[in-house]
Order: sequence, then C-alpha cells, then structure tokens
Amino acid sequence: MSRALCIVPPLSSLPFSTCALLFHGRPSGRGYAKSRLPSQPWHGPSSFQDPSAKIGANCVIGPNVTIGAGVVVEDGVRIKRCTVLEGARIRSHSWLESCIVGWSCSVGQWVRMENVTVLGEDVIVNDELYLNGANVLPHKSIAESVPEPRIIM
Repeated sequence: MSRALCIVPPLSSLPFSTCALLFHGRPSGRGYAKSRLPSQPWHGPSSFQDPSAKIGANCVIGPNVTIGAGVVVEDGVRIKRCTVLEGARIRSHSWLESCIVGWSCSVGQWVRMENVTVLGEDVIVNDELYLNGANVLPHKSIAESVPEPRIIM
C-alpha cells in the first residue's frame, strides 16, 4: 500500500482536519468531560476513531481528534485537536494537544506534547518528556524535552 500524503504546513492541516471532522463527525448528546474521569474512554464532539484502534480506560479523546487504523492508546491518555496516524502507540497518562503523530510512532508514558508538535514516521519519544512545537523528522528517537519550538533532524 502506498502512503501518498499532501505536504502542507501543520498549522494549515489541523484546521482542515477540524472542519472535516465537523462535517463528518457523529452527533454527541453528551457535553464535555465531567469533573471525574470516566471509567470508559470518552469521545468528545467531532472525533473519529478507526474501528481497529484500541483505546484504554480513563481516556478522554476530543474534541477534533482523528485516530487511525491499528493505533493503541493506553490508559489515562488525554488527546485533543490531534491526528494520530496508523500504527502509532500512545503510552499511559500522556497529554497531546494540537499535534500530528506519524505512522508507527511511539509516545512514552507521562509525555506532554502541544503547540503543533509534528512527529514524522517511526519516531520514538521516551517517557516523561515535554515537546512544545517540535517538528521531528522520520526515524528519530527523542530522549530529552524540547521546551521551545524547533526542528529535530
């Protein structure tokens, strides 16, 4: 299977993803997450999850999230305004906002990623790191936090 991807800047692809989700999103009669964590995964408005994706307990997904085929999201993860591509793994208690997680990436436990962080294909992010606006090229391993936006080659 070929992976054709239109190259667009991350800042312009996230709003497009949001618009597409609003158009195709499923109706949700529930409001936003309550003050206590749900025992089952909770999906916010305008979120899409491939049926083959596995979501752990106490996760809060959405709004405006796309989760691809074969993705594994472990317990206690919070994801909003993100796209997680096929085969990625998000380990327990991580927090992702406004990110794109590439194919076959692994995000460690207790990781915080925000501010349009983009991970290329097959990127490994070690446990307990903070990524703020990092653009990581494919096949890299991240072992230290990235507190300021930058490109990692």
